[in-house]
Amino acid sequence: MDDVNQSTAGVEPEPESEPNLELEPEAVPTDDDAPALRPKEVRARTSRRRLQVVNAAARRLATARYATDPLEIRRTVDRLARLQPRVRGVTIRRGSVAGVPGEWVMTKGRARPGTVLYLHGGGYIAGGPHTHRMLVGALVVRTGFRAFVPDYRLAPEHRHPAALDDARVVYDQLATQTHNTGRSFAVAGDSAGGGLATALVVDRRDADVRLPDRLALISPWVDLSGPSPETIEARAGLDVVMRAEQIQLSGLAYAEDRIADPSASPLWADLRGLPPTLIQVGTSELIGVEGELLAQRMAIAGVPVALEVWEKMPHVFQAVPVLKERRFALDRLAAFISEDRD
Repeated sequence: MDDVNQSTAGVEPEPESEPNLELEPEAVPTDDDAPALRPKEVRARTSRRRLQVVNAAARRLATARYATDPLEIRRTVDRLARLQPRVRGVTIRRGSVAGVPGEWVMTKGRARPGTVLYLHGGGYIAGGPHTHRMLVGALVVRTGFRAFVPDYRLAPEHRHPAALDDARVVYDQLATQTHNTGRSFAVAGDSAGGGLATALVVDRRDADVRLPDRLALISPWVDLSGPSPETIEARAGLDVVMRAEQIQLSGLAYAEDRIADPSASPLWADLRGLPPTLIQVGTSELIGVEGELLAQRMAIAGVPVALEVWEKMPHVFQAVPVLKERRFALDRLAAFISEDRD
């Protein structure tokens, strides 16, 4: 569902200038004995007029936003994915890991010894490696790491835990390979892929398997029960990508009566012992609140976590080429993944 963001590529980009990254800390209430999480609030730099144009284009193109049939949503997402700009600076080839098909994305520039397992978004009902080539390619160019994007099974044909099962076998093989070769290993994902990435790392921690060096989450969907009434009231009019009803129906299509299971909704999992994590969310998205709650729970659990809240940004804005914030958010994600963070 987030792939409608890429369809605004025809809007002429504004000249980019370095945004004000003087980030305003705001304490978040936590348990008395837990460290306070201090989210970093990044002010919007894209002009109001450009945001209006981008939002109008997203609303006009995102027919999937008004659909409730999973297969209709999938067809729309696939159609919109064809509007992505050509990915430059990377080589993309089909492949498989542990029997799960997917795509390898590799830089044409100076490669570095690292691997990213990237789990795509799409509400567990849509999307695939082909819908995320621009976003993953941008991270690969910046990090120099190779990335594998598995084409994990989708609902409603394959319900929970099919996606997690596919991600698990891919993870185990990549974790072994990177350990044997001394490569850096990161797991990343957006939206449903961000929730899947979180559930996956919790699952592998419980199995005492090597954890990734970094976990990078873009607008993670980690509570499949759907947005709270308070979130809907505050943000339903701001989200140009999806509706609360659609989020709830997608959760049911994937997990049915298991939506509260921590392996489907990792917001409610035991988060202790997870690797250093970066979470980026926007203030104009329904799911963004879940990313903030996840960061709070991670901090309470003692996880080294950083939360960035990007003002006025839509769901998975990192996939919108015409937004100034995209480039700087991707730079920060890449620096975190490649362990070059200041």
